[in-house]
Amino acid sequence: MKALTITGAELSERSGLPTETISRYRKGKNRPGVKNLAALCIGLRLSKVNADCLFDLCGRKLGNTLEDKIYGYYLGICSCQPLQITFEDCMNEIERITALQDQKG
Repeated sequence: MKALTITGAELSERSGLPTETISRYRKGKNRPGVKNLAALCIGLRLSKVNADCLFDLCGRKLGNTLEDKIYGYYLGICSCQPLQITFEDCMNEIERITALQDQKG
C-alpha cells in the first residue's frame, strides 16, 4: 500500500472492506475470497495484469457467474484514474443487472 501512496483507511473506503479485514490479509492471517479480492484490486486501482497476478498468488479465479463477469469488467477499467471507480460501483451494477434479469423472468 505504501508504494501506491494509499492509506488503509482509503483502501477501506474504496474497497468497502473493513480496515480490520484488510489488516488480516496484509498479515497473512486470512486469504481473500473472489469478492473481497476483486474489492481490493478495484480499491487499489490495479491494472488488469496486476489484478490477475494477485488472483493467481491467492489461488483464486473468476468464474462464469454474472457477479464474476462484472468483477472482471470492473477490474479491466478500474485502473483508469479519471474514472475513480469504487467497489460499491461494481456492486451497484450487479444489483441493477440482477434486477433487470428478474424483471425479464
